[in-house]
Amino acid sequence: MTDGHVIDNALPRARRYYLLALLTLLMFCSYIDRFILAILVQPIKVELGLSDTRIGLLTGLAFAAVYAIAALPIARIADRGSRRMVLTLSLVAWSVMTALCGAVQSFGQLFAARMGVGVGEAGGVPASHALIASSFPLRERATAMAIFTGGAAAGLLGGFAIGSWLEAWLGWRGTFVAVGLPGLLLAVWLWLALGPAAAPRPTGDAASRARFTSLLSNRALLWLLLAQGLANLLTFGQLQWLPAFFERSFGMERHEIGTMIALSRGAGMMVGMIAGGLLADRLVARDRLAPFAVIIGAYLLAAAPTIGVYFVADSTLAFILSALAGLLAAVAMGPELATLQTIAPPEQRATVSAMSGLVSGIVGVGGGPLLVGFLSDRLAADGTDALRHALQWLTVGMMPLVIIGYVCARRASRRHPPVDQPAIRTSAMDAARPPKSSEPIK
Repeated sequence: MTDGHVIDNALPRARRYYLLALLTLLMFCSYIDRFILAILVQPIKVELGLSDTRIGLLTGLAFAAVYAIAALPIARIADRGSRRMVLTLSLVAWSVMTALCGAVQSFGQLFAARMGVGVGEAGGVPASHALIASSFPLRERATAMAIFTGGAAAGLLGGFAIGSWLEAWLGWRGTFVAVGLPGLLLAVWLWLALGPAAAPRPTGDAASRARFTSLLSNRALLWLLLAQGLANLLTFGQLQWLPAFFERSFGMERHEIGTMIALSRGAGMMVGMIAGGLLADRLVARDRLAPFAVIIGAYLLAAAPTIGVYFVADSTLAFILSALAGLLAAVAMGPELATLQTIAPPEQRATVSAMSGLVSGIVGVGGGPLLVGFLSDRLAADGTDALRHALQWLTVGMMPLVIIGYVCARRASRRHPPVDQPAIRTSAMDAARPPKSSEPIK
């Protein structure tokens, strides 16, 4: 296999799903390393003597700021050069930096290590999105993106379970090492599986700059990026603090919390992602704006359980509501990513994915945990259960804004049809196309 840049020439079915499986495993490792800190908040807070605001900086901004800044230049390298090289080096970098988090002795050292994780992971998602979008025809793209994002959900929520049990066995320092080092083995597999990189297509700097400028005038893209940023603020503001919420509000043990979150919210998110992708792929041939209807409907249905988690007094009911909220909100993820890649010109898909990472990273992954931590510290002066009240403010305030953002993105998309919409092919046409074993992975 190679990673040359042939535009939208979908691979034979077996090869494209092998590629998807490998990238989904990459995403699984990425999200374990990215969010393992969430289950380790309490022991780190105690040992290093940190406030919730500083914890919010570590779980959010330390990672997200450098991730967002580094993603765009790395993505442009991926669009113009070897995506194989970008993916492999990124995986090595974030795995090593995750393991180094276990050796820190202060807030500053942990902050720097988390920044290193962010720089490493900045190259993973944009290059993966571009490979998937180029390898799958439009009629399968939402499902493919949903499966890929399912790796993120499995890593995020599986990390809660794995991390909680490893912490009980190895301590928080050993946990960082144990989850970081296996990524080096995956990097070797990835390098060998993708094969020698084909020579990149030459692209003039002036033409590249003109294409990038044109992206900034696409109102549909800009609204979609803003809506994604708000959705990520809501999502990651909750998820980074969810284990601490159950520990503080209900007095549960960390290994119990990690297992329950993985079984409840993890299972719900996996089902929701696949269902949303299949539904959007089924509807998109009839109406190119159908994925937006799926996204908006999913968030409307998810609003009540998302908010309800932080108002109930029973831990079992809170887990049930969390699972339902995760399932319904996850329905939006596949259609959302597929729409973003469909709006993007094929030669700029990694760049558009990095633009999404820039907005979502700073606004969502960076801002969400920090906002909750800041609110928790301020509300602590008014009594107990400050973290619960901070999460109440977050969900009640952000959910309407997320829905409004996607409604505006849908309206703007009426005037900006997807770049490859004319390329939708019927099943018969796809079946008539003979597979080519020499086709490169893009």
